[in-house]
Amino acid sequence: MQAYLVLYKDGRPDLSVPVPESGAGIGREAGNHVQLASPEVSKRHALLKLSAMKWYVRDLDSRNGVFVNGKRVREAIVQHGDKLTIGPYTLVFETAAPGSHNVMAIDFSSNIAMRTMSTPRDKIGGDGNGNRTDKP
Repeated sequence: MQAYLVLYKDGRPDLSVPVPESGAGIGREAGNHVQLASPEVSKRHALLKLSAMKWYVRDLDSRNGVFVNGKRVREAIVQHGDKLTIGPYTLVFETAAPGSHNVMAIDFSSNIAMRTMSTPRDKIGGDGNGNRTDKP
């Protein structure tokens, strides 16, 4: 069962992070699977893990706690749609069938320009020199 932590911004999904069944650390430190950059988040704040076909979130002795649907928890089972609050962040726990969830991968490598999608010039009426030849 594939799981995701989804960060919403202005009521729309802004970032979706797939959570491996082996577990995902959540915290401020760079070694976490989900890194949340805020002083209100501990370096190693929480762990999300699948066990016995159920997803669990566990507070790793954080200073400000972990909240599931507004209730502070030490450890709790999480289900599709539950809201996890960690510091100033609210993450929605979502489950989906494999391949049914859109995940955006960002390529920061130096050859990204070679793989950028563009429209062929013949489809927009270009003359080969960057000038459009079709008139509206």
